[in-house]
Amino acid sequence: MESVEAWCQDMAPAYKGVARDLFPKAQIVVDKFHVLMRAGVIWQKIRLRETASLPAELRKKMPGIIRMFDKRWDTLKPVSQDTVAQVLEQSPAMQAAYTIKESFHFFYEKQTRLEAEQSYRNWIDTVRQFDQHSEWKPLMKMVQVHRDEIFGYFEHRYTSGKLERMNRSIADLNRAANGLDFPSLRAKALLRYGRLVEPEAYTRLFMDAGPDDEGGRRPFMEEAFSDIFA
Repeated sequence: MESVEAWCQDMAPAYKGVARDLFPKAQIVVDKFHVLMRAGVIWQKIRLRETASLPAELRKKMPGIIRMFDKRWDTLKPVSQDTVAQVLEQSPAMQAAYTIKESFHFFYEKQTRLEAEQSYRNWIDTVRQFDQHSEWKPLMKMVQVHRDEIFGYFEHRYTSGKLERMNRSIADLNRAANGLDFPSLRAKALLRYGRLVEPEAYTRLFMDAGPDDEGGRRPFMEEAFSDIFA
């Protein structure tokens, strides 16, 4: 417990309490995925609000191009950049919000905490420049409340992004598997995503026996999915 240097989590205060109780010397790091996600949520709200004022022709196109607006500008192909720019030119407020959303990512690209904090202050100036303080105020408040944990990332560069993607994938599987009991859902999750763990480790996983089982607890689905354990 004393040797743990960092604890990575979202903004939930309950997790922070667990970290302080169990790992008193660890630096709590708020995963950047959750921080950037909050910025994305605000951007989406502004985009939805401003879409109503776009020309009818562009409004009809939005369902087919909407995912482009949530990606980083520099990850878009030139043709997609042209499409996004065409829409933003029709809405100054949406264009400003997009610029704010993009520039919020900049502080995570810095090398040191000092540089990151200065970049964040520059971002606040950008928000004020575009007169969207009220829209982005919840994000500023969140950063203020969790400032030490957010900027702690630059001292301990940990992220639970892989775990978050796994969690999202299992949640999608859960929705698609409506009506399955938990053991079946668990089997599907391990069969589809279990390669995150070394195959031989599966032999140490157990499940509670069902009503038709005679032997109590048993190795998890070892016979049913013998190819995984091979």
